[in-house]
Amino acid sequence: MTSIDPIPGPAGDICITALGMATALAPSLVDSCAAFRAGLTRTSAISTVIPDEDAALAEEPIAACRAAYLAEGYCSGAKAVLLCRIALSDLLKRRPLTDRHQERTGIVLYLSDCFLLDAVSGSPEDQDEENALPSALWQAECASLIPRMLTGIVRIPTENCHLSFGEHAGFAGALQIAADMVASGQLDRCLVGAADSLLDPEFLLAGAVSGLVKTSVNPTGFVPGEAAAFILVEKASEARHQGARPLASFLCGPLVRGAFDRFSEEPPDGVVLARAIRELLARQPQHSDVALVIGDLNGDEYRARNWGNALVRLRNSHGLADAPMWIPALGFGETGSASGAVGLCLAARAIERGHLGRGAALTWLSDESGAGAAIMIMSEHEA
Repeated sequence: MTSIDPIPGPAGDICITALGMATALAPSLVDSCAAFRAGLTRTSAISTVIPDEDAALAEEPIAACRAAYLAEGYCSGAKAVLLCRIALSDLLKRRPLTDRHQERTGIVLYLSDCFLLDAVSGSPEDQDEENALPSALWQAECASLIPRMLTGIVRIPTENCHLSFGEHAGFAGALQIAADMVASGQLDRCLVGAADSLLDPEFLLAGAVSGLVKTSVNPTGFVPGEAAAFILVEKASEARHQGARPLASFLCGPLVRGAFDRFSEEPPDGVVLARAIRELLARQPQHSDVALVIGDLNGDEYRARNWGNALVRLRNSHGLADAPMWIPALGFGETGSASGAVGLCLAARAIERGHLGRGAALTWLSDESGAGAAIMIMSEHEA
């Protein structure tokens, strides 16, 4: 098993042939998407200890979108394993893989890089072997996560298993890595998954301290959630030859890194996000206007201002200002590093069901670290 960094490139003749999800709304793609489109939400109160105005500690219930029936009582890596197993099993019900297929199948799993936890834990210079940064401890814990996740579900050769860590925007690179491995012939197909849970006590405390989580004293924060989502990518020609129906095609834009993060004193200007979207649209200038935007908004004022400034800079490019926008966080809560996969599944399912009509869906992703990225999802006849 190797660790890789996302390096976007051309997708080629690559399509999406299956999807799977596990969310706070349902343990399957079909039910999760249907519940989201119906405007359903499922929130519950989680008691957590956070600092009050006098810097003392006080217990406060925080509203959260919790997959209580899926991973109740689990946290950290164990919860990621459970959520991934449910989402992956859901995908394989829609696209079973034979033993022969599994030998030429890969998996890219995208997980949080713990940016927020690192940001509130002090500088790296203050850390030592006994007091390592949360991200280092998390990556060490994840070393055996993929084998645990796959046990009893599917057999994928160890050399075809890859881990990638990041925030929201980096998922575009993880998806492109999978596409490149299939396009080059290294693999016949590749599973791309992402999972995250923002309900662990450590994260809730960090989110409250940094003013990100919605609390009684911070009404513009986000409602934490948890989810896992998987996408199967294959060559469209090979998928049709095997009797599989391509659901959608996609185009990944580059990961554009920012000069400052959201904890700096600089106001959000939308420059990075606008550049990420503009560079994606420039890769396929002949494409029709965007018919749907999947927005990475979550109730946080900083992120909303960043999107608003980006939209002004794009100046109605490809009909972005007029396109309807779906906000996954309204139904699933803030799903962290799984946000990109969740948004892609919503868009691809909309195309599969014929809800989108003509045109493409664009999902944009914005990091707390200041990075931005975007993915275009299209029906096969639009590609």
